[in-house]
Amino acid sequence: MNNNPKEIKEFSLITIWWLIKLRRKFILIFLSTAFIILLALSFILPEEYESTASIYSIQEKTGGLSTFIASLSSSIPFGDIGQSNKLQVFAEILKSREIAKLVCDTLHLSSLKKFKGLPEEILYDLIRKSFTIQLNRNGILYITSSINTGFFPSNEEKQATAKLSADITNAAIWSLEYFNIVKSNSKSRIKRKYIEKVLTTKRKELDSIDRVLEEFQKSNKVLALDKQTEAVVTNAIKTGTELALAEIDYNLKQLELNPSSPVVNAYKQKVKILQDQYNRIQSGGLVTSDEFSIPLSEVPKLLRTYTNLVRDQKILEQVNLYLETQKYQEAIQEESDIPTVEVIDYAVPPLQRSAPSRTLLMILGLIISTALLIIGLILHSLIKGSIYLRKITKED
Repeated sequence: MNNNPKEIKEFSLITIWWLIKLRRKFILIFLSTAFIILLALSFILPEEYESTASIYSIQEKTGGLSTFIASLSSSIPFGDIGQSNKLQVFAEILKSREIAKLVCDTLHLSSLKKFKGLPEEILYDLIRKSFTIQLNRNGILYITSSINTGFFPSNEEKQATAKLSADITNAAIWSLEYFNIVKSNSKSRIKRKYIEKVLTTKRKELDSIDRVLEEFQKSNKVLALDKQTEAVVTNAIKTGTELALAEIDYNLKQLELNPSSPVVNAYKQKVKILQDQYNRIQSGGLVTSDEFSIPLSEVPKLLRTYTNLVRDQKILEQVNLYLETQKYQEAIQEESDIPTVEVIDYAVPPLQRSAPSRTLLMILGLIISTALLIIGLILHSLIKGSIYLRKITKED
């Protein structure tokens, strides 16, 4: 380059273009070498294969408290709480260690060359982290498993890895179903034992009430009630039945869920509302303008005693009927394998890798290589004094 101070170049875009033209041969060799290296690297790097399956939750059809009460009388609206969050729960279960363990045991992953020698916890963690769970607005859950090959993968290894990604995804669905069934059966067993315990107590109470009522009728020759008292009894029986059944379902939910959960609190609130209604009936009807209800405290002692006995008898009969129904329902659930999820699409081995993208790798690699090369040429020229960051003027 000319050493005349007047020809020293100022740093600008024109200077960069001048440097590129001046060193074009070196740039061509550098970029060609970078292209070859990137191309070789794309064949050396591990390849990732993804396989996706989709499922949705099956709506449960249960004969719970709301259905039973509806067949007896009109009750407080009580929706299916928590059903909309079921898929979110499934998504969290799929990320758990238990599902990873079930997948490893089902596919015998510890015996595969890829995972051989790995400690169990590390293997479980690898499988757990390989899952990507997505839930769309339509209630469809997508499960994706991503598995990598080793360096320098052969065609056989690529095919085996693609198949493994599909097998792991499908095994995760089976593991989720198995986990749900085992937990459901376990809960049903606990609930059935609790119901049997309560049922034994209620049967004894009903037998005792029957004997007392029979003795009372014989002693006092009480056979019927007047219309007003009969209306009070009917109201008390309906509300009392609802209250008793609500208390049972509240206790069952406490066994099944966390006592502080919204579902348990909702059942607790229902018990409180029914208790208030029941107390108002005892004091003279649900509303003060009710002209056909008589406070039981004002009924003659004989009539009141009889009313209380009949009320307790009917309540216990309805409670026992409900408990018998629930007991058999839980016994069936305990022994059954009712599906909790429905598979829309099973995972299949992918035909192409998901990463790395050879085209993207080449483009980004060449862009970065070109940028680094230009920066290097500029720094080299600055160090050599061929260009300056500002214009230099010198007097002759």
